[in-house]
Amino acid sequence: MRTRVLKGLGLSMLLAVVAVAARADSGVGDDRHLALKESSPTADSTVAVAPKQIRLLFTLAPKAGTTSIRLMTADSTLIATQKPAEAPDDGTVVLTTLDNPLTPGSYLVVWRTLADDGHAVSGEFKFGFQPATARVP
Repeated sequence: MRTRVLKGLGLSMLLAVVAVAARADSGVGDDRHLALKESSPTADSTVAVAPKQIRLLFTLAPKAGTTSIRLMTADSTLIATQKPAEAPDDGTVVLTTLDNPLTPGSYLVVWRTLADDGHAVSGEFKFGFQPATARVP
């Protein structure tokens, strides 16, 4: 009887260890991998006030000085921006300031960065700018 209880306990422990290991390998519920967490402007949004900067928030701090951010119009015209820089109070935030105000339209943000382990991560997202006064009800 005692052997059977121990075998049952051993099986339960083994299943628990396997479940924890599988969750750890999946990356679910942790921030061990560098990824874009959010942006401003928000992806696929339309803003009523022209942004003066593009802000990217990552799950981890990218390797310093490795982030590029390109802003383009719908016809792929590059919009002039400053060199991206880490936010002084948060290494997970990278910002770039626009050299000139945006005109109403659709825009594409293309970004690329490196994790501390050298792994490259990149992505893109669109947003629109349509001033509130120009919106059609």
